[in-house]
Amino acid sequence: MKTLSMTAASATLMALGTGVTPAEAVTVFTDRTAWEETVSGITTETFSTPQSSSHSLLLESGIQVTGVSSVWSSGQFYTSTPSRSESVEFEFPSQILGFGADFSSTTSNGGLTVSGLFDEIPGIDTVVFSEYLQGQGTGFLGIVADTAFNSLSFAMQSPPLAVSAANEAFQIDNFSFASNLAESDTVSSPESPTDSENNRGEPMPPLTDTRSESVPEPTSVLGLLMMAVLGTTSLRKRQTR
Repeated sequence: MKTLSMTAASATLMALGTGVTPAEAVTVFTDRTAWEETVSGITTETFSTPQSSSHSLLLESGIQVTGVSSVWSSGQFYTSTPSRSESVEFEFPSQILGFGADFSSTTSNGGLTVSGLFDEIPGIDTVVFSEYLQGQGTGFLGIVADTAFNSLSFAMQSPPLAVSAANEAFQIDNFSFASNLAESDTVSSPESPTDSENNRGEPMPPLTDTRSESVPEPTSVLGLLMMAVLGTTSLRKRQTR
């Protein structure tokens, strides 16, 4: 299992206030707008239709939730990780490249993690909520993975935040997932040397006109020859006088 933690790069980004943290196999977002600008083909589950508590729920967006007893009402999804050996599984209807949601109370007891196969390197990648969300762990958290995946696993942090913690109850709202990365509005072309410099930083040679001189038309050539003959004849007449 690979745990994704904050690095020196993340500290730089936090200083910039972007809410984006590169973390090995995935990029972790704490700002929904930034996450939405990075992906496309977004589907959002708002939990608008209440359902009874069950160990297996099919959400309106097509996500299958299994594991511990879960329920949603009043527009939020409520669940918990009852022990360190159990988890809540989210299976998506198709391959996705990212997800994001508004979370509540993810670090109020044992602490929450989310895991998945987020890159091509064998092994599970794990994002620890307490490393990105402050206080009780309430706020937006999203990821964009290096490769497509189709499931997530929510489980309690190990070791837990509280020594005596037995579970971590948490809530989810506006659960979004995206099938593609956002396309750039403009496609940049390879830069050409500018300001009289080539790609080695040396001065560019002065531009020269490589166009060949125009060749007179055949009629023009004939006219020039006639003029030359007339000029020669006239010169001879003047000399013989």
